[in-house]
Amino acid sequence: MTEDKILAGNFLFISYSHKDMDCVREDVRALQAMGARIWFDENMRIGDNWQTIAKEKIGHPNCKGVIFYNSAASFLSDAVLLERQEAVARAEKEKDFGVYSVNLDGKTMQQLYTEAMQSAKQGFLEKMSRDLLPHFNDEKLYIPRLGSKECVEQIYEKVVRPNLVVDEAELFQDAFRGNGGGVRRADRFRFGSYFGVPCTAPLKHSAPTERFFANDTEYISYNNVLFGLRPLEWDLLYAENAVAVLLCTEIVAFACGGADAERYLREIFAQLAFSAKERELLRAEPRLLTRADIDKAKEIFAPEKKGSHRHWWIDADGLMDNWKMTYCGNAPYPNGFNIMMKKGIRPVIEFPIDKLK
Repeated sequence: MTEDKILAGNFLFISYSHKDMDCVREDVRALQAMGARIWFDENMRIGDNWQTIAKEKIGHPNCKGVIFYNSAASFLSDAVLLERQEAVARAEKEKDFGVYSVNLDGKTMQQLYTEAMQSAKQGFLEKMSRDLLPHFNDEKLYIPRLGSKECVEQIYEKVVRPNLVVDEAELFQDAFRGNGGGVRRADRFRFGSYFGVPCTAPLKHSAPTERFFANDTEYISYNNVLFGLRPLEWDLLYAENAVAVLLCTEIVAFACGGADAERYLREIFAQLAFSAKERELLRAEPRLLTRADIDKAKEIFAPEKKGSHRHWWIDADGLMDNWKMTYCGNAPYPNGFNIMMKKGIRPVIEFPIDKLK
């Protein structure tokens, strides 16, 4: 995860002594692989600007707290002392800002402090004791580190999740496309169902647009015609804020254009394609593809990318490669729909990631 992406959302700052680099790096890599936004610069203490960088990152509006990897070495570090001062000062002003401790070798704060005293510079630990030690004691939230796996699991559950610093959407998207080393999901999702073959056999059914089963098949009545229902399939466009944005893999027949398409998706398609329980899962009404969707799913729409989905736009001549805008009253429709509907539309739905299977 790049620094820009880390700073774009809630994140945690890691403070440590360079003497403890190996174990800290191991934990950070594991947390980042789980989707946690962790700001960790292995080289921050090399050079003259480490003090400025630390203050900037700890004071960043998206920083939700600092995890201190405590050891005898960290208690004797000028850099870590500065970071403790910055973190505690902010925590005293902001209740939501967290100060967390990971104690190396599973030792208590008193044990680590006693070890540090044996080689401390005169007066150094006295300042720590007077100003900062009340914020670092065994009654505060701390995690004894005896091994990486157990420590990482506790950090994730006790610190990462409560502070909402995990980018589940990005992690899910990477796993889905096989880029993150996670379990690759099926290439497409099945959700809802739509018109199949018209049924001419007389079947007892209830009100129009209401689904019913007969002979182990699900049917729906529309315009006095019975249709057997078949599953709808969806491609993942992108994911953000715990929501997956999905595009229908097929063209849904529709004869009008302009603003009528939006009404059709909301009032007709949603009722025909999804049961009442399925509609409750949708985070928004079905809609059309927008320019914003294209911008957020550039990987999917890149013409040079093998297997990319280049043909999403419909006009009177069928599928097109070129960009098309929806017009209403001889002017571009203000909501910026990116399709001209003459033969059909491709619905877009927004679905909670944790409900996808």
